[in-house]
Amino acid sequence: MGGFTIRIESWEVVAPLLLGFLLLLARRAARGVPGWSGRAALVRLLAAVWAAGLAHFTYFPVVVDRAQNLTPWYHQIQPVPGLGFLSADPSVALNVLLFVPLGVLLPLVTRGRLSAAGTALRCLALSAAIEVSQLLMYALFGNGRAADADDLLANTVGGLLGFLLLRLALRSSASSRLVRSFALPGTPHAQPETGRTVPPAPQPGPAARGRA
Repeated sequence: MGGFTIRIESWEVVAPLLLGFLLLLARRAARGVPGWSGRAALVRLLAAVWAAGLAHFTYFPVVVDRAQNLTPWYHQIQPVPGLGFLSADPSVALNVLLFVPLGVLLPLVTRGRLSAAGTALRCLALSAAIEVSQLLMYALFGNGRAADADDLLANTVGGLLGFLLLRLALRSSASSRLVRSFALPGTPHAQPETGRTVPPAPQPGPAARGRA
C-alpha cells in the first residue's frame, strides 16, 4: 500500500488562533476589563504575536510522511551543548534572538517578581518542551525535526539577555516610567494606580476635643 503525505502550513493553524485571541482582546478592551485595554492590551497583543511567531518557526510546516522517516528517532538528538556556538552556526544566533522578546515580556506579565535565574529557568523549560515535542513529531510523523542541546542553550541565553535589557531600562530614569506603563496591573513593575484620592481622616467633633 502506497504512502501518503499531509502538509499543514502555519497559517492554517496559527492564524485562526491568533484571530480568535484578537477578537477576545477587542471584546474585553471594549468592555473596559482591567488589564485588557490601553498599553496592557498592546503587551498582550505583542505576547500573542510572539507566541504565533514561535510556533511558526519551530513547528511548521508539519509534514506527515511516514515513508520518509528512515532514520531512528534517537539519531535526531544532539545532546552536547556548545557545538553550534563553537562552529558559529547562524541558527544559534537566530535562536538567541527568538527568545529575547520573551525575556522582556515575562516580568511585565508575571504577577510574581522574577529574578534572572527564574527567567532563565522558564525559558529553558519552554525550550525543552519545544525540543521534546519536535522529537515526538519526528517519531510519529517523520516531520524532520531534531532535538538539539544548542537550541536549549541559545534560547535560554536569549531570554536572559531580554531580561537584562529590561532591567537596564528600568534602572534608567528616562525609560523606567515608560516601561512600567506597559506592565500588566498587579505585576511588580506596574505603576501604581493614579487618580484615586485618599479620603481625609475624620476629625474629632467639638465634644471630643473638649474631653481631650
